[in-house]
Amino acid sequence: QATHARLYFVVTEKTSCQTVLTDSIELTMPSGDSVARHQITISNHHLWQLDAPHLYRLSTTIEAADIDGAFEDFRCFGFRDFRVVDGYFHMNGKRLLLRCTHTGNHVPFGQVVPPPGHADLLRRDMLYAKASGFNTVRFISGVPYPYQLDLCDELGLLVYEESAGSWLLKDSPQMKRRYEDSVKEMIL
Repeated sequence: QATHARLYFVVTEKTSCQTVLTDSIELTMPSGDSVARHQITISNHHLWQLDAPHLYRLSTTIEAADIDGAFEDFRCFGFRDFRVVDGYFHMNGKRLLLRCTHTGNHVPFGQVVPPPGHADLLRRDMLYAKASGFNTVRFISGVPYPYQLDLCDELGLLVYEESAGSWLLKDSPQMKRRYEDSVKEMIL
């Protein structure tokens, strides 16, 4: 049923937990699924850099009339500007030479899911890539796990991600649908 609700937005710096911005809106939510649009502006934000991966955390909380408690969700993010200028890749206004390694998320035994007790194998791959001087990780023939993407953000690693659709799909009348499904699932 329709209800009156309030959405709270809190942005903090991820490492220090210092509050950068707080905001809220009130709205009447119709019954069923609802979409709320709201824009916030973070003044004097820090850019995410390879050597200083500055991240923010957005916490969104919803409280509704006649419902006990609240629902909270959060996402981490950073500010980056990517451009190709005169044929060269630039990040945050500076030319960037990509130093890339790749992974297929394979582990020494098993397939792509580490066996129980060895979950840190894929995490260590990202740590070793950064320690070896790489600034980009290419995930081939499949997508990374969400915790790997979060870790790359925290470490200062760019990600080049390939959907399974870019590998070993045999030509068929369903090719277009299979490829589009693969890319859609990668994004989701």
